[in-house]
Amino acid sequence: MSSSTSALGSLALFAAVAAVATTFSKGLNSKKKKESGSGSKSTYIVASDIGGTNSRFALYAPGKRDSLLTHTFPNETALKDAKSYHHATLKPFLEKCLAEVDHWKNIDVSKLRVVACLAAAGPVKTNNTVYMTNIVGGCTIDGNEIEMCQDGLLASVVRCKLVNDFVGQGYGALDLDLDAEVVELLPGSKAKIDDLGPKVCVGAGTGLGQCFLTKSSLKPELGYECYPSEGGHVDFVPRGDLEVELLEYLKKKFGCKNRVSV
Repeated sequence: MSSSTSALGSLALFAAVAAVATTFSKGLNSKKKKESGSGSKSTYIVASDIGGTNSRFALYAPGKRDSLLTHTFPNETALKDAKSYHHATLKPFLEKCLAEVDHWKNIDVSKLRVVACLAAAGPVKTNNTVYMTNIVGGCTIDGNEIEMCQDGLLASVVRCKLVNDFVGQGYGALDLDLDAEVVELLPGSKAKIDDLGPKVCVGAGTGLGQCFLTKSSLKPELGYECYPSEGGHVDFVPRGDLEVELLEYLKKKFGCKNRVSV
């Protein structure tokens, strides 16, 4: 089965990463929390889908499915001569929210608290960083650095969690309405879905994202857990004369002596 439109996939992704961010907003443990002092805080969620070509951001109020504002930054132009990834994208997005979102126009910035979940197309390390190989020239995103940054509205970001982009897509796929948002590639497929069966999510963008989800047969009430992969980097394996010819052409075009990835 496949989702009916790419837009639905994007909405599912934002909903998923917003949910992850909500979880972290309930138990902040960053240094900023200790420094924030007392008083009523206005908490908002920023969810982002960071690919090799574009970075898409959305602002949410906790518990709300519809975004307050979305914006897309073309990476090539946004990151040119940028001090850091978050200065090139997250900071101007927050400034855009301050200028355009009604909820923010009269807000006391000192009382603003932002929890962010950034879904990035790359292997996220356990130290909350990711190196984006699909961005020209490479780019490192550091969630810890974002949390500690005190530059302008970035100071309001009290928690920033990085996840693989297809962790976001995988969890988002679980929220798809199978009747309204899914197209059956083979008639009758929906009726054959195994509630304990594994799920796979694949999507082509600048790269080829892949993930799989499994549910414990011993504790199915815990739901599915999503596992990212860099499956798009596997070898292209030709299966006929024409594909062998394509492989040789690509090796010459990209200067690859030994292999070409899918």
